[in-house]
Amino acid sequence: MNDREPHPDPVLLSPPEDLSELGRKEWDRIARELFELGMLTNLDRAGFEAYCHTYARWQEAKAQVKKLGMIIKTKKGNIIQNPYLAVENKAMEQMKSFMVELGLSLSSRSRVKIGKKKPIDPLSEFQNRRQHREA
Repeated sequence: MNDREPHPDPVLLSPPEDLSELGRKEWDRIARELFELGMLTNLDRAGFEAYCHTYARWQEAKAQVKKLGMIIKTKKGNIIQNPYLAVENKAMEQMKSFMVELGLSLSSRSRVKIGKKKPIDPLSEFQNRRQHREA
C-alpha cells in the first residue's frame, strides 16, 4: 500500500457543453454517485468525460446495428458486416478501459480503497457547482 498516496477532494463535476444528449444522460446517471463515494475529483474530469462520449457513441452505433442488422448488402449486392458493428465493438472496448480506470466495473470497484467517507457539506457542494458553471 502507498502510504503517501494523494487524496484529492471529491468534486461534483458539471458536464461539458459539447456532450451529446446520450452522454449527458450517462453523466447525470453516475456523476453524483461517484462524487458521494469520493471517487470523482477534478483529476478525473478528462477520463470521465471520455467515458461519457464513448458511452454515447456505443449507444448510437448499437441503435444502428439494431435498425440495420449485423449483416448488410452493399449497393452491388455483396453481403458485408455492418460497419456500425465495428464502431459498437470498439466503443465497448474503450468503455471497458475507462470503466476500470474510474472504478465503474464490479471487479475494479472491489479493488478501490477509499478512506473514511467525508460528510457532504451543502455549502461546499454549492460553491463547487457555482465555480464550475463560471469556469
